[in-house]
Amino acid sequence: MQKGGAWRFGHFSSPNSMVVSTISELTCLTEEFMQGLKNVEDLKVFGCKELISLWQSDIGLCQWLTFLRNLVIEGCPKLVSLVAEEDQEQLQWCGCELQCLEVRHCESLVMLPQCLHSLISLRELVIESCPRLISFPEAGLPPMLRVIRIKNCSALGPLPSAVICNSTCLENLYIQGCDSLMSFARSQLPSTLKSLEIRSCKNLQYLLSDGESSSSSSLSMMSEQGINTAILEHLHIYDCPSLLSLSPRGELPAALIHLQIKNCSELTSLAAGGKLPAKLNTFPLRTAQSWSQWERGLKMRSLETIYIFSCGSLNSFQRAYTT
Repeated sequence: MQKGGAWRFGHFSSPNSMVVSTISELTCLTEEFMQGLKNVEDLKVFGCKELISLWQSDIGLCQWLTFLRNLVIEGCPKLVSLVAEEDQEQLQWCGCELQCLEVRHCESLVMLPQCLHSLISLRELVIESCPRLISFPEAGLPPMLRVIRIKNCSALGPLPSAVICNSTCLENLYIQGCDSLMSFARSQLPSTLKSLEIRSCKNLQYLLSDGESSSSSSLSMMSEQGINTAILEHLHIYDCPSLLSLSPRGELPAALIHLQIKNCSELTSLAAGGKLPAKLNTFPLRTAQSWSQWERGLKMRSLETIYIFSCGSLNSFQRAYTT
């Protein structure tokens, strides 16, 4: 256990920091221990093999975690939840100003606290290598959240609509190695999203689908009004072998500037009629096996850079495509 000094994690640093490391008998943070965290801003819990939950039922979190800004939990294989199950409905982190929450390599983690949405100061959420995590809280995520990074959570199902609808500031969404992900419903992507990156999701078939929970009339209205993905500027998709199309309707966000698609062997269509967004200026093409099926009508007047890799069937690239 270390306290003080210039311990760093991520892009944060603080002299008021604590590392709880490799305490084999620790199953949760006791009230006595929590009292010592009153002035801690950065807390990392690492390699505690017997840790089951972070907090006890009788601990007043708002009282002890007033100054906590950054919390990292890593390498705790028996951690099931951050909060004991019986406390989920009662707990409110109303007094906590946590800004960054990272959970990594917690193989038994099944759920996140239902009260997660009450962390109104949270800006960044990172969940990595939690293979048993099934879903996010139905109540949604904190409204001021700007960045979500999800990596190697193979059991994670579709995001509940409340998860995204409550996020009014979400700008960056990164998803990697989530095999249960097949598509996003249009209503799941917020209008504030600027960057979307998806890697190694082997069952992803469509980037955007009409979804089962939304009516066709409401989807049509959202499309006409440009509610969803209206300001998306960066779209990167890598190593998704089942990807068939970016959108069944052949639509791409009008504000799109950077588009990168790599190792998506089943992809045969980018946009209806080859009409890519007018602002697109970067377009790398890798391992496209059916270029001829969607090259017709391709015009990108703002194109500044194009990269072409491993396209064995591409024989020519006509001037008309970029004029």
